[in-house]
Amino acid sequence: MTELRHRAKDYDVIGVTESWARDSILDAELAIDGFSLFRVDRGISKGGGLLLYVRENLKTTICTEMSKIQFDESLWCTISTGPANQKLLVGLMYRSPSSSCPNNDALLNLIETATEIKDITRPHNG
Repeated sequence: MTELRHRAKDYDVIGVTESWARDSILDAELAIDGFSLFRVDRGISKGGGLLLYVRENLKTTICTEMSKIQFDESLWCTISTGPANQKLLVGLMYRSPSSSCPNNDALLNLIETATEIKDITRPHNG
């Protein structure tokens, strides 16, 4: 975390896969000053996990539409850009080397959906 925090100053968006984060690890332990943190923990099994850091000065919204697709580990948000309030879709996905065929197919479906999504402007409440 020390090295990540040091290097973060050069970026606006940082994605980390294989975080190994669990419910027992507090957001404060993973926090980077000046960034909003979004995370997906794998749960019981070892490995996996996603961390997405976005600069606090960027208007960011979790994209719940993309999380409805049945893929094991992904995290999606939109970032408002420019004066026209356009949306940039940012996705972070982790596919285990031992991923099942159905999960691989779900990943392909997820990527295809990301390229076709039209309305990503709905805000996340919560």
